[in-house]
Amino acid sequence: MRKNKIMSQKCNSESATINEYYVDHYAKYLEDTKEFLDPRLKLVLDLFQNQKPTRILDIGCGNGKFASLLGKTTNARVTGIDVSEAAVALAGKRIEAYRVDVGGDVYPFDDGYFDSVFCGEVIEHLFDTDHLLDEINRVMADDGFCVLTTPNLAAWYNRISLALGYQPFYTEVSIHHNVGKLTKKGGLTSTGHIRGFTYRSLRELLKEHNFIIIKAFGIHDPHIPSPLSLIDRIASLHPSMGSDIVVKFKKAK
Repeated sequence: MRKNKIMSQKCNSESATINEYYVDHYAKYLEDTKEFLDPRLKLVLDLFQNQKPTRILDIGCGNGKFASLLGKTTNARVTGIDVSEAAVALAGKRIEAYRVDVGGDVYPFDDGYFDSVFCGEVIEHLFDTDHLLDEINRVMADDGFCVLTTPNLAAWYNRISLALGYQPFYTEVSIHHNVGKLTKKGGLTSTGHIRGFTYRSLRELLKEHNFIIIKAFGIHDPHIPSPLSLIDRIASLHPSMGSDIVVKFKKAK
């Protein structure tokens, strides 16, 4: 009985920590005009604007501000889902939003309901990445498309870090201590990343789920100071070297 009580307390504590993490990282505000977006989100907005979808699912919508901007830019109906109740409460003021564990729950939508899906900086946080991709495949129309973004484990600076024996950036071995990094300046103590993707691994996993990539991009990190920012911009010309990976994909026929 005592062991079960201790385990219950531990689970409740871990659950509280997770909820706090998502509130802190995903319920924050961002500017709702394109001029204030980072390079990754500007590209995402362009990809959707060029395609002109009518129904968009934003997986991991956070406070819904980008989803709202996405809807205004494309004139589409945007629906958001997120694991954070606090984020969904904020998003619900702007878009239709639901609290969903995107890595475990069945999404509350009919098969093929959305003609497009956005999944930004989510897949690296999930234990069951296959469930995410299965649900995207299910709720996305056969002629639809998805734009997915994730940090690049094989970014040029992570290759250097590993070669020197340091922990790759935006990965961690502790939720409390930022250890093993080449530099700790500006680094988050915990990013919550439990999956690290290279462009190759992402491409092969998408293929396993019957998807094919239409376009792939490397994205530079605007926070990297000069003169390293120039190296980052050049490296980001290829998706396998950039700080972030952006892929647009569809179902294979």
